[in-house]
Amino acid sequence: CPMGYPYCDGLEISGVAGQSLPSPLTVRVVDQYGNPVQGATILWSTNGGMLSSQFAITNADGTASVSWAMPLVVDSETVITTFAAVQGTELVYRWDARVRPGSDS
Repeated sequence: CPMGYPYCDGLEISGVAGQSLPSPLTVRVVDQYGNPVQGATILWSTNGGMLSSQFAITNADGTASVSWAMPLVVDSETVITTFAAVQGTELVYRWDARVRPGSDS
């Protein structure tokens, strides 16, 4: 993962039902020269669980983050996906999470 972010675009994540991931999902937007882009709008969406926000604006480092809580009810094969799209571009990030039942399930 670039810059030590724990969850890379395209990497499958493992999560526990009803719990947030220990680290946020983070995207970094750079221009064609590799410079961070401040003020880019990131649109977050998921087909499972809950996100802390549906949109975010990149900071001076070009990064924006969101927390992702796993759904409460899962089976042994539950896989959910979260996308982050950079508004006004074709850039899309994707994370898949395999959710395992919690200790109370």
